[in-house]
Amino acid sequence: MDSRIRGDRDYFASLPEDVQENLRLGQVEIGYTKRMVEIALGSPDRVSRRVTAEGEVEVWDYVRTRPSIGIGVGTGSYGRRGGVGGGVSVGTGGGREVQASVTFRNDEVVSVERPG
Repeated sequence: MDSRIRGDRDYFASLPEDVQENLRLGQVEIGYTKRMVEIALGSPDRVSRRVTAEGEVEVWDYVRTRPSIGIGVGTGSYGRRGGVGGGVSVGTGGGREVQASVTFRNDEVVSVERPG
């Protein structure tokens, strides 16, 4: 977050204080511009376009990958001898969930969706 603010310092300083605070907190409001959203949330993970009755909109999705956890237990024997083994693994191949979707019309936020 701080690096995004530093990267656009003059623009950020020109914004009203309440908007600056929202951007620092990663909050996006209706009417914000794409530039403001990039400061608040960073670059989107996915961009799509949608045509509605009101015209074309652009949707920015911010996606988080959940970690996957695996647990394994094995046993074996050879003659009178036996053994037990186990293991745990953590990976990044888990499910993906959208953390936020921001919809723009003409460079202006017209809706913000967050889960829950």
